[in-house]
Amino acid sequence: MAMTHARFSHKTLILLAYIGFISLGLPDAVHGIAWPRIRPEFDLSQVGLGSILAFGGAGYLLSSFFTGKILSRMHVGTLLGVSTSFVALGLLGYGFTTSWPVFLICAFLIGSGSGAIDGGLNSYVSKNFSASHMSWLHGCYGIGATLGPIIMTQSLVFGTWRHGYLILGLCMTSLAMAFAWTRSIWEIPATSPDKAKPESAPPATLFEALKSKSVILQALLFFFYAGVEVTVAQWSFSLNTGRYGMSIELAGLMSVAFWVSLTAGRFLMGFLVAKLGIDHLLNFSFLGACAGAVLLNVPLVIASTLAHVVLGFSLSAIYPLLMSITSRRVGLRLTDYSIGLQVSAATLGIMIVPTIAGLISQNIGLVGVPIVVVVTAAVLGSLHLLARKPARGSAG
Repeated sequence: MAMTHARFSHKTLILLAYIGFISLGLPDAVHGIAWPRIRPEFDLSQVGLGSILAFGGAGYLLSSFFTGKILSRMHVGTLLGVSTSFVALGLLGYGFTTSWPVFLICAFLIGSGSGAIDGGLNSYVSKNFSASHMSWLHGCYGIGATLGPIIMTQSLVFGTWRHGYLILGLCMTSLAMAFAWTRSIWEIPATSPDKAKPESAPPATLFEALKSKSVILQALLFFFYAGVEVTVAQWSFSLNTGRYGMSIELAGLMSVAFWVSLTAGRFLMGFLVAKLGIDHLLNFSFLGACAGAVLLNVPLVIASTLAHVVLGFSLSAIYPLLMSITSRRVGLRLTDYSIGLQVSAATLGIMIVPTIAGLISQNIGLVGVPIVVVVTAAVLGSLHLLARKPARGSAG
């Protein structure tokens, strides 16, 4: 009976983890669709969208940075329940508020909740589930990022943008209730055979994590990884139309091809990692990312097409697999802190690297975008070579 209960609990957690990753993607891609309707209602300039992203990004960065500290004082099940409630409250606030300052507070709430969910889920999965599950879970984020715009678009067709946010808010409320109901199950060990064994040592601290070379190397990998991914995603359309002379339709197709390759790749890599192993798959992925970045600098339509597909598939495995081997590289004691720092570093990479690409392209033209991508990919590959050796101890 006890074994049956344990299996049921394990399956419940896996299901909730998958739903959790889908939920992470739901709000992320809807602002761009809702913004043309939100802006006139609040009588704002286009800069207002940047304010939403800034407040949300600040909350995300702050909560993910302190994920390890929070998990040292709060069980992961409780963290997920509280954090999802924050996201639900923020989305419902979007749907009801008529005050722009309150709208921005809601953005901060959503960012704070999402950052903690991201850090908490990744930390739990890294320590308890296989690399295949980690890859598939991150593929589910892409499903959520696809469903969110569909929900918002249908809401605009049949109602208003407020309805879209209210629907998303109710979805997150249901998930928060599920996390709250199952919070005790998250404390049952579900360690996968390929994971590190618990260490009998005193609890780690944030300061100790920040002194660890392995933790810092992992964080830098995530910074440059996110920089490559989002720079390609954000600048793809402009690069292909402005420099390579593609039609709007073809350039749009290239952007879609990148995201489809990235999402499909994560599901495919979940199967390949069981056959090739994490280390070999990571080696191939980093090599492919560098090759795709070089291809992106060739001013030919066929080269750009190949670059988007190669980059999408190559990058797809890197984020989830690096998350999965965090405990092996930094030690189990530092895993919670390291993953929080990794999510924070990725958030900074998203903010900084595409901006640098924009500033450079403003001075030397769009040719600067693929140059930034190839330099960032080269740094990413070099850091991978440095970080491949597992840490001997928690201090790195």
